[in-house]
Amino acid sequence: MIPHRLSSAIVASGMLLAGVGGTASAADQTPVKRPEPQAAQAEPASRVRYNTAKVNGLDIFYREAGPNDAPAILLLHGFPSSSSMFRDLIPALADRFHVIAPDYPGFGQSSQPPAAQFAYTFDNLASVVDALTEQIGLSKFAIYIQDYGAPIGFRLATKHPERITGIIAQNGNAYVEGLPDGFWAPLKEYWKNPTPELRAKIEGFLTLETTKWHYLHGARDPKNISPDAYLADQAVLDRPGNKEVQIALFKDYGSNPPLYPAWQEYLRKHQPPMLVVWGKNDQIFPPAGAEGYKRDVKNIDFNLLDTGHFALEEDGALIAAKIREFMGRLPDRRAVVVPAPAGGFDKYIFSKAPNFNEAGFYRAFRKAVPIRTMVVYCMDPRCIRVPEVVADALPGEVYPGELIRDAQGRKVGGTATILPVVDAGGRAVDALRSITVGHHLFGLENIVVVHHTNCGATSYTPEGIASAYQKEAGEDISKAYNRRDVAIGDFSVSLNEDVRLLRQSPGVPKKVNIYGYVYDIDTERLTLVVQDKAR
Repeated sequence: MIPHRLSSAIVASGMLLAGVGGTASAADQTPVKRPEPQAAQAEPASRVRYNTAKVNGLDIFYREAGPNDAPAILLLHGFPSSSSMFRDLIPALADRFHVIAPDYPGFGQSSQPPAAQFAYTFDNLASVVDALTEQIGLSKFAIYIQDYGAPIGFRLATKHPERITGIIAQNGNAYVEGLPDGFWAPLKEYWKNPTPELRAKIEGFLTLETTKWHYLHGARDPKNISPDAYLADQAVLDRPGNKEVQIALFKDYGSNPPLYPAWQEYLRKHQPPMLVVWGKNDQIFPPAGAEGYKRDVKNIDFNLLDTGHFALEEDGALIAAKIREFMGRLPDRRAVVVPAPAGGFDKYIFSKAPNFNEAGFYRAFRKAVPIRTMVVYCMDPRCIRVPEVVADALPGEVYPGELIRDAQGRKVGGTATILPVVDAGGRAVDALRSITVGHHLFGLENIVVVHHTNCGATSYTPEGIASAYQKEAGEDISKAYNRRDVAIGDFSVSLNEDVRLLRQSPGVPKKVNIYGYVYDIDTERLTLVVQDKAR
């Protein structure tokens, strides 16, 4: 969530930090000019397209909307629904994202081959969805997992971890504590002993009464739930042969819990950014399943909603807003090079904005952006989590935080309090200009210098690197740098030298605190070596 003091400061400052700067107040901003009406045949961004692809010999139906080159979201539905559960969510995301929602075989509008001819297993459903993503060219995408969508989505993620940009979990389980005996007892027994008597019992899950219960139990107000949803689902369940499809999947659901440890290991190892929007009143997948994700994922936006199993039916607008915010924080994986804009880049230069006021901008910037700590660390990719570890170690620090966007979707600020500065070896000498500029813009309170174990800068001496560079590049660098800043032979010496250098530099304000830490790249722990408090 955005801290109230920060959002208020942005509004009060009247600034757009991602576009042309403002001056005194929001009222002074030039109104955004509306685009000219386009030709009648132009297709709106939110238009949903209803497609069918031939996948492994089956007709697989999928809903699709949004620009093909936008960040992608694959929506994976649950039982007893289909892609229709996303009918309102898709247009709410399609202006900024490429959204795809397939129906699995035996669900919705997709083919339903007889259970005797097609193995209705979660491995098979995941294989079909995987093939569909490859066929339509999805190479990077976030997944929305609900109910059955979770075992399908995690099979995709563990097979192709490099493709998953993030996970949105809405009552999609990956933990044994998320399978309470109250609902799951007959199914757990059926997994072990699929007798005709138990089968007759679980066939009760396929009645209209139970389908209706899936939607209504846990809802704040049953009047918020459209009957169209559960009646449409029941129409599919009542199709000839569909009972055999669902019974097969009920039995095969027992293949999922043994895979939970592997899915959890995937989360711990790959750390996909995660948004949890969970109906906390769900008796099928209760909040205990949602809580499990907090153990394994560090970058998690966790939300328990006062609704039930099909949370979109009651909280669709809230979930859409959370997804837009979450997706906006993910790195845009598209590699796009575009021509320079007409008129050049002047409109992106704050100081060239009409009526620009430097002093007013300076004051507003400090109010709108809460950066207070600069962390200087090494460019070694093994150190990528250093700012997060520092944020955990220092009280009140936030990293990476959340981006803040204005009504037009432009990035106007953030909630992070830490500003990373990356250089060779994490040496202070290379960060001096950044510290001066950072203090001017943000008003720094702390500077944290981090050197790390097994750093490349510990593998050579000043004389050794000068000699090698002379041979390789033909240049003499022996006098280009202070030899104490070039290599690291002792962490205590190097950190004390860096802290001394910063304290003596006129570009570093005397009122900041300076800390020197060693970071263990394997345990991800910090050891404080030196500190120099504000004077």
